[in-house]
Amino acid sequence: MLMESYREGSMKKAVLFICVLCILGAAAYMVFGKMRGKETGGEGNSPSLRAENPSIGEGESKGHAPEGPHGPPAEPAGGEVTRLIAEGDSLAEAGGIEGARKKYSEALKRIILEGEPVADRAAVLDTLRDKLRPLNRVIYGDVSRVFDGQSYCRVDDLLSRIAGKYRITYQYLAKLNGIPNPNVVRAGRRIKVVHGPFHAVVDLSDRRLYVFHGEYYYKDYPVSVGKAGRQTPVDRYVVRDKMSDGMPTFSWTDPDTGEVFRPGDAGFALGTRWIKLVGDRVGDTSIGIHGRSVADDDKPLGEAVSRGCIRMRNKDVEELYDLLVPRYSRVIVQE
Repeated sequence: MLMESYREGSMKKAVLFICVLCILGAAAYMVFGKMRGKETGGEGNSPSLRAENPSIGEGESKGHAPEGPHGPPAEPAGGEVTRLIAEGDSLAEAGGIEGARKKYSEALKRIILEGEPVADRAAVLDTLRDKLRPLNRVIYGDVSRVFDGQSYCRVDDLLSRIAGKYRITYQYLAKLNGIPNPNVVRAGRRIKVVHGPFHAVVDLSDRRLYVFHGEYYYKDYPVSVGKAGRQTPVDRYVVRDKMSDGMPTFSWTDPDTGEVFRPGDAGFALGTRWIKLVGDRVGDTSIGIHGRSVADDDKPLGEAVSRGCIRMRNKDVEELYDLLVPRYSRVIVQE
C-alpha cells in the first residue's frame, strides 16, 4: 500500500509538471510569435517597414517623393532664377548694392553656366545685364569705397608689381584709379585694388563673351565664332600669352597663302590685340581671342565666320586684354 501510494503520488506530480511545461511553452510561443510578426511586418499592430518606406524605383533617389500624379508639383522652369531676381530687386530697393549684385550674378550664372531653362532666355539675360551694369559702375568706378573682392593699399612699389600681387594687370589698376601714366605714381598714394583674376565664358549659342570677377558678373561683349567646318572648339582654356599692336613681334601669317601681315597692313586680320588660349589638359587645342582688321571692324558681330578663333571689336578686345592675366585667367568655351 505504501508503495502504491508513493507511485500514485509520483505520477500526479509528473502529470502536474508536464501541464506546467505545456502552459509555459504556449505562453512563450505567443510572446515570441508576436515579436517576430512585428519585425517581419506580418502580425501585430505596427505598420510594416515597406509601407513606411516604399520601394525606390530605378532612377529615383532615397528621400525624394516618387514621381506620380500624387507627388509634389514640380517647380516651374526658371523658378529659381525668378526667385533670385526678385530677391535682388528687394535688396537693390533697400540700397543693398553688394547683395543685389550677388543675387543677379547668381541668376545669370544659373542660365549661362548651369543651363537652367527660362522662358524667353534672351529677354531675361538682357534684364539681368541692365540691372547689373549700374551696380558695377558704382562698385568698380567709385574709388572712395571698396566692396567684396576689393581693398586699399599704399603705393610702395612699381604699379606692375602691385598689380601682380593681386593677379590683375597694371593697365587695369591704373585705369581703375584714374592714373594717366602707370610709370609715374606718387609714393604713398592710397589706391583701390581688385583681387583678381578675372575669368571669361564664351557662350557659342549666344555668341557673347561674359567676364566674371570671382563669382560676380563684370561685363559682356558680342563676339563672332568659327564657321562651319572650323567651329570654335568647346573646351576649358587658360590664357597663355598676349600681344598688342605696339609690339614689334606682333604679326599674323595667312594660313591659306602663307603671307605675313603686321599691324597697319590692310590684310592684318588680328586687329589691335591677340590673346592666346591653350586647353588646360595635355593635348588640348589652342585658339585665340583677337580684334578685327580696320576694314571689318564696323561690321556686325554675332556670326559664325572665323577660322575657329573668337573675334571682337577692337575697342572691346582692348578692354578684355587689360582684364585677363596670363597663367591665371581662365576661359570656358561652351555651347
